Amino acid sequence: MLVLQQPSKELTESIYGEFNTTPDAVRRDAKTLMEWLEKQPHLPNVTDEEFLMHCIMRCKNSLEKTKQVLDRYYTIRAVMPEVYDNRDPDSPTVEFSMKALAFIPLPKLSSDGCRVSICRVFDPSLSDSVNPDEVIKAVFMAADLRLEIDFFHSDILIFDLKDFSMTIITMVMSNLRKFLTPGTKGLPMRIKTLYIINAPSSAESLITLAKSFIRKDLVKKIIVLKNPNELLNVLPKEILPKDYGGEEPPLSEIKDTWLKTLKHHRDWFLAENKVKADNTKRLSHESSAIFDASMEGSFRKITLD
Repeated sequence: MLVLQQPSKELTESIYGEFNTTPDAVRRDAKTLMEWLEKQPHLPNVTDEEFLMHCIMRCKNSLEKTKQVLDRYYTIRAVMPEVYDNRDPDSPTVEFSMKALAFIPLPKLSSDGCRVSICRVFDPSLSDSVNPDEVIKAVFMAADLRLEIDFFHSDILIFDLKDFSMTIITMVMSNLRKFLTPGTKGLPMRIKTLYIINAPSSAESLITLAKSFIRKDLVKKIIVLKNPNELLNVLPKEILPKDYGGEEPPLSEIKDTWLKTLKHHRDWFLAENKVKADNTKRLSHESSAIFDASMEGSFRKITLD
């Protein structure tokens, strides 16, 4: 399994202190969330204290924001069955998609407690065969598991577009809403920086389109590095894979170990398949700010010129 390094005691205290709270206080808030969830007829009852504590901290210790995010989190699961049903890490389709394209967390934290993850095409020869729904499924299986087991300050995301062929770029652009909606609307995330490296000229339209779909505050965090070696100027080599000039194993090896971690938690994923909103029970007077009507129904594909 891939062991994700957790913050030291001092760093953990610093993370809680930044939001003027303590583990005991957040644990009490988690119990408050459990009571709130019990009173929401359309939402599942969640009793996983650690999970809820992680959600609260990723929502900057705001209970109201956490409630909104949890509502969207479980609603998106209901309206995107092609992504959130049948999530089985032993499935050949999940394994195949991860051979082609995957989002992999790095084992070690940065000195300030950030988790770095890298998105990359691993086998360009599989570009024509990859199923976008299975890719998205694997990406958010990883994200959900990290929400369950991983505590850290914030995310640093790296998109390596080196082997993004026109086939992959077209696939991503045609399904961009599916890729972005869970992460930007329903997933508790604090993104510190998003780096793009090895971007071919053909990917400029993808980057521009992606920016139009995400919040302005997040757009400001996107940094395009013309030379991938510049990563070593912003991240310590101790946490980067060898193929990025670092000291950790190659990213392909980390990916294989991460897949074993997903498989180790297979029972958890199978149980989570059933944990979603039931919108037939949603109270009609609830705020539209919590339930975004744009998430209803099918996710229409973006047509390309």
